[in-house]
Amino acid sequence: MSRWSRTTRSPNACSALPTNWTKSVSTELNRTVSAFLEDLLEDLRSALLVDLRSALLEDLHLVIGVSGGIDSIVLLHVLHHLAPYHHLKLVVAHAHHGLRDVEADDDERFVIGVCDEFNIPCVTTRLNVHQHAEGSGKGLEASARELRYAFFARVAEEHQARWIAVGHTADDVAETMIMHLARASGVDGLSAHRPVRTLPNGVHVIRPLIGVQRSDVADYAATHGLRWREDTSNTDPQFLRNVVRAQIMPAMRAVFGSDVGTRMALSASLLADASEIVHDAV
Repeated sequence: MSRWSRTTRSPNACSALPTNWTKSVSTELNRTVSAFLEDLLEDLRSALLVDLRSALLEDLHLVIGVSGGIDSIVLLHVLHHLAPYHHLKLVVAHAHHGLRDVEADDDERFVIGVCDEFNIPCVTTRLNVHQHAEGSGKGLEASARELRYAFFARVAEEHQARWIAVGHTADDVAETMIMHLARASGVDGLSAHRPVRTLPNGVHVIRPLIGVQRSDVADYAATHGLRWREDTSNTDPQFLRNVVRAQIMPAMRAVFGSDVGTRMALSASLLADASEIVHDAV
């Protein structure tokens, strides 16, 4: 596989937000592993290059949020493959949340090791999630997410990046929709995991795997011999998402089919489009 090459970024280089990102990787269901790779690479190429002028193709900076889990490792692997073809300058951001002690230390070392192998810079930080949760009155999961994205935004600013890529899959979207439905959320809540969203500092968070099922991600990782870390807190029933993942989603797949997560992600994308139309009209 080609190595990422270091080049000098044009001072005027900034990324234009792709207008058709919501249509990338979200329409193909039940693909084979080989087709998944080919389609995903093509979709990512198209999405990254839409609306970019030739001057912007030199040294496009992109931050990748990598926890060490299978989703983010697959995303890193795919973008690393794309980097030399499209002048992507990748930077990995890894947040240690201080919630799992030794296990989280091992995650951090693992991510640093993968980045060394790929010759990609890696920025890490230690977050005090408990302190933030106590001060804000929010739960641990919400506090961790808030601090993590604030860290990603800082890394993006420091590296002159306009994009942050994270590894959410269709299953993550489906789980979020179920939780928000139970809380009587409106359109905005049901489309919370949008393919693209903009942070307060103007940096765009993109989710290239949002139309891909978790099972396809696992197949890709196995096919390419990728290593990843397992977060034991993902089985802790004190977190609602884990209950939804372990109990509700399997029941829904049994009733509605194995691709129900992908179809729910498509519904979330349609709701996001509807929400934008409403907001633009008022």
